[in-house]
Amino acid sequence: MPLQTEILKRARLGNYKVIVDLSRTRFLDGKGLACLIEISEIVRLHEGKIGIVSNNDLYTRILKFEKFHDLFTVFDSLTEATFTLAEFVNP
Repeated sequence: MPLQTEILKRARLGNYKVIVDLSRTRFLDGKGLACLIEISEIVRLHEGKIGIVSNNDLYTRILKFEKFHDLFTVFDSLTEATFTLAEFVNP
């Protein structure tokens, strides 16, 4: 099942704390970025939070680009993303 479909399905079920792990992703193009933007918009509408895990320097630079900065947070590890988003849910 494509990533976008799976995440949108979970969001519709009420899960608005989303972590997308790109650590094994070999290719990220405009369609992939558009998918992340769409997911972030849905999550934000429900006052949720989205974290992106990236260990690829190029992806990290793209994702930390000024225009994407407000849409999601980029993390170096899944552990860091999980801990941070858990704090968001349970302050």
